[in-house]
Amino acid sequence: MSTSKKCFIPIARDNSPSRTLSFTTLTDGKEGTHMSLSVEELALLDEIQRRGRDNSSVNVRTGKISVSELMGCGDKNADKKKRKKDRSGSVMTTTNNNDYHKSHEADRRPYPSALPTCIFEKAMKAAAMVHAGSQLPPVSAGHSAAGGGSGVATYPNAIQIPPLELIRLLPPLSPIFPLISNGMQRPATPTQLGNGIFTHGLGTQRQGSKNGGFGVAGHHHYLNNTHGIQGNASQINGNSQQRSIQQNQKTRKPFFMPYMSLDAVNRGLVNGDLIKGVLRVNQRNYEESFVDNPMGDEQQDILILGVHDRNRALHGDVVVVRIKDRNCWVLPICVDKCISSEKLKKDVPVTRNRRYSREQILCIAAKLELERRKRAIIGDAGIDPIILSTISRLAIVKRTDSSMICRNILRGLPHSGVSACGVSISSSGVNTLSTRRSGTGSNVSVQRRSNYRILSDMPDEDWGIPDICLQKTAEVVFISEQKNCRAAVGMLKMMADGNRNWALFSPGDSRMPRMMIPAEQTPATFFDRPQDFAKFIYVARMVEWQATAQFARGKLYKSLGMAGDIEAETEGLLLANDVDTREFSQAALSSLPITEAVGWKIDEKEFKYRKDFRDETVFTIDPSTARDLDDALHIKPILDCDGAGNPGWEVGVHIADVSYFVQFGTELDHWAFSRGTSVYLVHKVIPMLPQILCEELCSLNPNVDRLTFSVVWKISDQGEIFDEWFGRTIIRSCCKLSYEHAQDFIVHPERDFAPSELPEIYNGRKSDEVKEAILRLHKIAVILKRKRFENGSLYLDMPKLNFALDEMSGMPNGLSLRERKESSFLVEEFMLLANIAVARKIESAFPKTALLRRHPSPKIKMLRDILEKCEKVGFTIDGSTSATISSSLRKYEGDTELKRTIVQMLTHLLMKSMQLALYFCVGSLKNRTDYAHYALSVPFYTHFTSPIRRYPDIMVHRFLSAALGYSPAPGLTVKEVETIASHCNDRKLTAKTVSEASDDMFFGVFIKECGPLTERAVVIQVLDASFDVLVVKYGVVKRVYTSRLRLAREPRFIEGPCPSLLLYWDSTCDGSNAAIEQVISMCSVVEVILSSLPEPTKYQNVFIDVNIGTVPENVSL
Repeated sequence: MSTSKKCFIPIARDNSPSRTLSFTTLTDGKEGTHMSLSVEELALLDEIQRRGRDNSSVNVRTGKISVSELMGCGDKNADKKKRKKDRSGSVMTTTNNNDYHKSHEADRRPYPSALPTCIFEKAMKAAAMVHAGSQLPPVSAGHSAAGGGSGVATYPNAIQIPPLELIRLLPPLSPIFPLISNGMQRPATPTQLGNGIFTHGLGTQRQGSKNGGFGVAGHHHYLNNTHGIQGNASQINGNSQQRSIQQNQKTRKPFFMPYMSLDAVNRGLVNGDLIKGVLRVNQRNYEESFVDNPMGDEQQDILILGVHDRNRALHGDVVVVRIKDRNCWVLPICVDKCISSEKLKKDVPVTRNRRYSREQILCIAAKLELERRKRAIIGDAGIDPIILSTISRLAIVKRTDSSMICRNILRGLPHSGVSACGVSISSSGVNTLSTRRSGTGSNVSVQRRSNYRILSDMPDEDWGIPDICLQKTAEVVFISEQKNCRAAVGMLKMMADGNRNWALFSPGDSRMPRMMIPAEQTPATFFDRPQDFAKFIYVARMVEWQATAQFARGKLYKSLGMAGDIEAETEGLLLANDVDTREFSQAALSSLPITEAVGWKIDEKEFKYRKDFRDETVFTIDPSTARDLDDALHIKPILDCDGAGNPGWEVGVHIADVSYFVQFGTELDHWAFSRGTSVYLVHKVIPMLPQILCEELCSLNPNVDRLTFSVVWKISDQGEIFDEWFGRTIIRSCCKLSYEHAQDFIVHPERDFAPSELPEIYNGRKSDEVKEAILRLHKIAVILKRKRFENGSLYLDMPKLNFALDEMSGMPNGLSLRERKESSFLVEEFMLLANIAVARKIESAFPKTALLRRHPSPKIKMLRDILEKCEKVGFTIDGSTSATISSSLRKYEGDTELKRTIVQMLTHLLMKSMQLALYFCVGSLKNRTDYAHYALSVPFYTHFTSPIRRYPDIMVHRFLSAALGYSPAPGLTVKEVETIASHCNDRKLTAKTVSEASDDMFFGVFIKECGPLTERAVVIQVLDASFDVLVVKYGVVKRVYTSRLRLAREPRFIEGPCPSLLLYWDSTCDGSNAAIEQVISMCSVVEVILSSLPEPTKYQNVFIDVNIGTVPENVSL
């Protein structure tokens, strides 16, 4: 190898418009080759220098690697064994010169591809040159430095460095590229096993680099390999060294990895290295989070294990994730046991097109895995050659490290159940996480992760397991959109270390992080008497969460009052979900044509173009407590419904014309869009629109003229539709009926109702006329419903709680299930008909920007698992289509309690696999088949019939108005309509969450006032340490934890497609020491006690054991 020494010297900077920077090299004192940079290259060089300086000035890793680090200023912890002090006391590092030729492993991350390779390589070489002489004074063109030749700048103290192989050193096109940020070590390549300067900071040094920053060893590394100039160079770098050491001492170790830059994220999404999706955090286990797999519903969701990999993202956020290395993927224990027990050992015939279902692929993979495991035990003899060759292709080389050696030692120990370090040795010799938690509690995170086996923790011989059996894991690298409002309800506590500068805010929702609250925001005497504030609840909002902090920093928003108070809990619920409860501003109200409902009349010009239905028998059917009446119906006989002289019916659906009052772009429109929907609580409503509209001007109250948007059909007795008409109308309702009134008409068609039994009827109509109209509509609705289900419609609905509230206290004093009867189905059928008709109309008029509503197909894998479990317990359901699911459910329908329980249980299970229906802009989807609504089995659907409480309905009214020529087309782009749709989806989901939480809160208060309640329940899910039960009478689902049961010994979990738990109860009745064994499996009928907790709005499920009652019966339904 040549011993010549080479240095790089900047010689000129041209000030001309096409300025260039020239370089020369000096080898053994002789001038060598020159290099010049163009404007493009010079700009890139400046950017490289700037980023290098920025990164070097901050002694914390930013997920990127700087130029100075590439040049040898690596981690200070990387070469501790080779560090020594020079004569001046400075730290030096010694290395073998051969180490200069070791290269980084190129990190496969998104990096720019706009610059040609040649420009990049030249700029990077120039960066190396400039870095080598970066401490030297600048040289102007035409000047010579001391000791230099004519026209060439030379420096006697120039730092000499050996030749650099930059092409091997760097990835092809990245001046600054990301580090591995998943907290795991990348398997080392043979060229990386040394401690060369170019292996610092990547891959094999990942763990050490997290503690450090950019150390100073690199500069001294160069000094140690030069001759005769150490003193000058030490003087050059002395100040920066001291500054770096001081910064290092102040630097905190990052608790989370910093986020990637937006540019890197965009490139990663384009080339497929990154995945974007909505984060879902498991409410029962906050260490488990999920993102939908972009490969389709056949694949398992992408799993994010632990809060570290979640990286400060919260439930509901739109995140960007990076799939982790395969050694971090997990194998669900149920899959592993199915493979080991040969339950998946089935022969799969070869198909003609070589395409297989996921079940078939899993069976093939299981067969290969079984053969591979046999091969590991008995060798290759006797194994099918084809399978043998396939297994060979699946072989994966795993790096040997200390953790693997430790596992080999454990594998050699005698069988003793659980080792001292908490590793359970299974019968197959494979270590798994401890799956049992003692009654007094233990490591919760171990318990929470017991359903998975991480591939890196499995024996080497299991690394060949097929990918189809594994679940991918990922880490969050960027938060694209903070959908979570960052507010939470919880309690204040002292910091564990007694620090009085901060208080700890502990949210009631486990999915939210704990927050540090500054002391000045806490109550005055909190730190002196913290126990006095233990019963109060507060609202806090997260302000920031730095990568170096375990806890987020928050701001205490307000004190809500005592925990358990209905009003305080409700206010907290609304604030935590970002529900706007403010009074409407005067600016919003001023955009209305009138501010008082008294004396308002319809403008005469409206009568000129609107169709008048005031002489028809129009009426509303709503809940008895409803005030926002936004839909009405009418029906009358006609002589010719089909154009052939056959008699039929004219049926009209009339919807409040809210878009007349809420004009697009006004202040009121902004308020309505922001709220998105009305929020219905047990005891009150948070309206989307001002009260003057909800209850007066837009509400279709009886005996007043109202503006409406109508759909009118001509229908035969057989439910055939021959004509439909859309238009703006004026109606006058003759009666406000409740569902109970309409139901009485349907159930007792021959009965003469007294005026006192009915609400007041106006417009000269008689009760018999109204009753006859109801009966005619019901007859047609039954036919329409039957046809809809024959066409594949699916109806899944869980019973809802209906509370009776005390007029004085507002507390619940009665409870019943809200039953859906014929009267509600009557209204629903015609509302569906109107929505479908309007969807077709606006989609044909605006094929790019129409706002529709779609319902995606269920998650295939989840549905398949549910159907398999149902089949194991005797309920066969065909899940091919919505029609087959519907027909399968009808087989179990009936009037007996047993039949109703079966349907309720199956409905609850099937709803888990169903996806949410979504608003969308038609131009945002490429395939029109994606517009379809799965549950309704129709190609087009939208929301038109509830504009008082839903903003999308107002938008649909505007599109329909433009389609009919009443107004110009909305000047909205596809992106703008999609933004509106996305926001409305979020607000609708929030309203649903808040409404369900309100029901649960009042149910907890009801149990406290009237409980405890002993009820029968059905087991619907069995886990390794708990099981879920459906309390049939109230339709609520609660979880029973085995750690809270008084058992004689630890329960035994039996894995399989239909898992079960063996519970061992104490036998105290006969005085024997024998334990009573009880099997808990899906569809077991058990008894539970619903009892209140110390918090007034909380309740729990207490499983009845032999000590407080009889042994629960296991009656399979």
